Amino acid sequence: MHPLFSAVIIIIGALLIVIIGWHTIFRKPTTEPAHVREESGIVIIKINLSITNYRSCKGLQPIILNVLNNLHSSIIMDMSEVESINSVWFLGLLVRFGYGVNKAGGKMVLVGLKQPVRRLFVDRGLDKMYPLFKDIEDAKCFLLGRNKL
Repeated sequence: MHPLFSAVIIIIGALLIVIIGWHTIFRKPTTEPAHVREESGIVIIKINLSITNYRSCKGLQPIILNVLNNLHSSIIMDMSEVESINSVWFLGLLVRFGYGVNKAGGKMVLVGLKQPVRRLFVDRGLDKMYPLFKDIEDAKCFLLGRNKL
């Protein structure tokens, strides 16, 4: 095989790797990172990510800022889809969001934390900052000041 031909094959292969890698890094996610809905005056933010790393959850910030800018007083962060947290950025975003909610006189609670995620929150003391609940109904009762029937 001619050396020039081999060099061309190597360059084409390298370009394909760069293009595929570029697409993987900068492609738009197929689903929204979070879904926001309102029930009984409470905003529920469902995180739709199984693993929260910087790349997978960079779309969360505008969603969370939109909720914060509308000054909702009661917020439930449903994290039942989150299998693990691999990003200090995500924890920082959550802390900043919770701080903003508290500063505006509101309350934020977290629901549906799987055991590894719950352990992370407890180990970092975040369970003192945000009440943790197993399900949305318990969290709604807490935020509305009612006992669960």
